[in-house]
Amino acid sequence: MTTVEGVDLRWLRGIGSRRDTARLRVYAFHHAGGSASAYQWNKFFPDHVEVCGVQLPGRESRFLEAPITRLEAVAGELASTIASTADLPFVFFGHSMGALIAFNVTRRLAGQGGPLPRHLFVSAHRAPHLPDRESIRQLPDDELLARLNDSRLAALDPDMRELFLPILRADIAICETYQHVSDRALPCPITALGGLEDDMVDQTELHGWRVHTSDRFDIRLFPGGHFYLRGSEGLLADHMRRRLAA
Repeated sequence: MTTVEGVDLRWLRGIGSRRDTARLRVYAFHHAGGSASAYQWNKFFPDHVEVCGVQLPGRESRFLEAPITRLEAVAGELASTIASTADLPFVFFGHSMGALIAFNVTRRLAGQGGPLPRHLFVSAHRAPHLPDRESIRQLPDDELLARLNDSRLAALDPDMRELFLPILRADIAICETYQHVSDRALPCPITALGGLEDDMVDQTELHGWRVHTSDRFDIRLFPGGHFYLRGSEGLLADHMRRRLAA
């Protein structure tokens, strides 16, 4: 276990990577089946911004750990870890499942009187009070992978599929077993992001995030589908910088 002054850093990858120059940190939360390596984004931001990828159990450096299937457990661990490492002002970015986790970590921090993100960027996920369109976690393997419409999943060889599917199913369970409980709106701005051709989350579902902030809300759509951000990281980083400057 990697710790700094008693803080478990297995949950965070890249923290301190710009220790000498950073004045703002982006905590980036990955999608279902994803990992922190999706956010090697420092090259898209100036030196005063440090990108720190959140790493859930069961993948990469945490491969030997059992994946978690309940959002409450993930949010509790991350709220404690982030509160203990928030030596800089910070923002949250979450894509798909990561958006739901980032939102709930923010709620935890608010409820505990902890430090809050200056901005919450939620990408490719419907507003949390809206119901799932359908449940897919019980689908057979082939049908589940086809339903997610991710070319990277289709390219997995049989051995990788066997290792990957339990992690994917655990992550989907995090989303599908989540029960939203109404609470006061968050005091930080929210920007909802999405792909113009996303057939998993539509614009109405993205606009639903408006009710979850008492501060500013805006929405920004990019060309592409559910994984629009792949190949558009520079455009996304530019937009985030502009929103923060505003």
